[in-house]
Amino acid sequence: MSDNLLLGPTCQSCGVALADKGDFGTNAAGAIHTDYCKFCYSKGEFVDPDITLEEMVKKSTEAITKKKGINAGKAEAMAERILPTLTRWQAKH
Repeated sequence: MSDNLLLGPTCQSCGVALADKGDFGTNAAGAIHTDYCKFCYSKGEFVDPDITLEEMVKKSTEAITKKKGINAGKAEAMAERILPTLTRWQAKH
């Protein structure tokens, strides 16, 4: 997840940047699904279908902290700001 998600396509579930073909999730037939990453969407289904927005914020905070080296407070603020704007979560709020 980047501070500026408007630089390119991003997963509409977790906000991760979709930079390479291998980053994208897949539909039931195995073709690329351009809305979601491989960590959130595979074979036409969400990997964690029952995850809540709050749980995704926690999961994303941990990933941002680990992968980007950003402190947990800033990472959580980013996740709380960005995730509710994504397609998957807008329908639930």
